[in-house]
Amino acid sequence: MARLVHNVEPEFSEQARKKKLSAVVLIELVVDTEGMPQDVHVARSAAESAKKPEDKPAYETLDAKAIEAVEQYRFAPATKDGRPVRVLMHAEINFQHMN
Repeated sequence: MARLVHNVEPEFSEQARKKKLSAVVLIELVVDTEGMPQDVHVARSAAESAKKPEDKPAYETLDAKAIEAVEQYRFAPATKDGRPVRVLMHAEINFQHMN
């Protein structure tokens, strides 16, 4: 398993901040042999939290912000038999609106 050595806090989008949204985005990624995130994409969208259809676009902006943050993560690569290997991982990004 790759070990996270540097993470970046995701930023709230302006749309999500104005609507005071909270949501969780599940990101799937591959950590390469250099510890860099690759193939970063949404596995479970924040939009699944939308109670009202008109809020869905604002929730989807959180998906983009989660990807933006995870692409800046850095890892100690996973190893097998002492050699670095690519691994599939998930990152749960929690957006909590503060009142």
